[in-house]
Amino acid sequence: MNPCQNAKEFRCELVDRIFQKHEVLEKWFATQNARHPAPAYTSIDLRDSGFKVSPVDSNIFPAGFNNICVDDWGLAASTFERGLTEANGGQRPAKVLVVPENHSNNLFYFENLWALREILTLAKFEVVLGHMNPALQPNLPHEATSVQTATGRTIVLEKIRREGKLLTTDRVAFGPKDLILLNNDLSNGIPPELEGLEQTLTPHPSMGWHRRLKSEHLRHYTELAAEFARLLDVDPWLLTTRFTSVDNLNFDTGEGMERLADAVESVVAQIREDYKKHEIKKEPFVFIKHNSGTYGRSIMTVRSGQELLALNRREKNKMNVGKGGVHVSSVIVMEGIPTDLRADDETAEPVIYLAGSDPIGGFLRLNPNRDAESNLNSPGAHFKPLCFANLFRSPNRDNIILEKLYGALGRLSTLANGREMQ
Repeated sequence: MNPCQNAKEFRCELVDRIFQKHEVLEKWFATQNARHPAPAYTSIDLRDSGFKVSPVDSNIFPAGFNNICVDDWGLAASTFERGLTEANGGQRPAKVLVVPENHSNNLFYFENLWALREILTLAKFEVVLGHMNPALQPNLPHEATSVQTATGRTIVLEKIRREGKLLTTDRVAFGPKDLILLNNDLSNGIPPELEGLEQTLTPHPSMGWHRRLKSEHLRHYTELAAEFARLLDVDPWLLTTRFTSVDNLNFDTGEGMERLADAVESVVAQIREDYKKHEIKKEPFVFIKHNSGTYGRSIMTVRSGQELLALNRREKNKMNVGKGGVHVSSVIVMEGIPTDLRADDETAEPVIYLAGSDPIGGFLRLNPNRDAESNLNSPGAHFKPLCFANLFRSPNRDNIILEKLYGALGRLSTLANGREMQ
């Protein structure tokens, strides 16, 4: 039974159509994934305004596994087992070496590594958390380092070394048939240790933020969403965002700011026309984001080109440098979708996690310090698990929307990642 059935509401109408077209859509998803396989894992940020819903960010090297529902770990483990076997050429790897970010003091990131290790261990892989960070001094035998997570757990990070075309550690030997799982977005480029390996390295390091562009992802997503919308017989506008990109910028010197202001005016004008067509009584706005950035860095909200040109020095400095000290020279101007979601009386947005092309869980990102038009991935953010396991225990309206609508858009977004990798 579909609890959304006959409900006169935007989300439920989409869910009804997804139910009606289930077999057609599943065949289409399978065909798309066969052509352009999704990466090993992805996290997708969504915005749901109550009149349209769309992915607004996609991370191919996701952190935050500690924030997904523990009840979903079994689903995640079985999905990872299948996906990592496929990534390894169809041969199930006995051992998985996780290559993390070079964080030395981010306790929440260490909590993520703990959770990822637990999930992969449930999949019956032998899992080793490695590191290539020279700042982490060994305090255990075999050049290993023990670190504390945000909740006081202890994890061990083993020093990764390269032998010929293989990555390995002193304590555990890794061979050519074992798998290397990258959990580092490579904002500063590909370390030489990761180049030319005989082992399967997934996701491919070429998809790091040193070369990946959000505008390219959105181009592929928009094409896929248009096909998906045709199958549902709905307006693609309901599932997409307006966007453009601007290159050769310098927020410090002001180079390119006039061009960026013109781009803002153009996208705002397009949104205004859309709102008029769909009878939306809201004022348009856009997000300006680093085209190759992550961690909520280098993001701002504006309503006009003039507002952009009036930025003060502090605001320019925040936009000028992204994660890892990378200079921001290219941005994406993206339609701002105000979030209609609230939880515990706080502004919220959903984040969906996938292994391969299959959803495995997610959470709501909440922020009491931000309103419906703000970037919620900012100071004050915290998380509330969205439990896919609850779908089988209590298939209520909200759970059905989570699986059928947010899950489908997450699948679309990670298929766009697959197109990027091709």
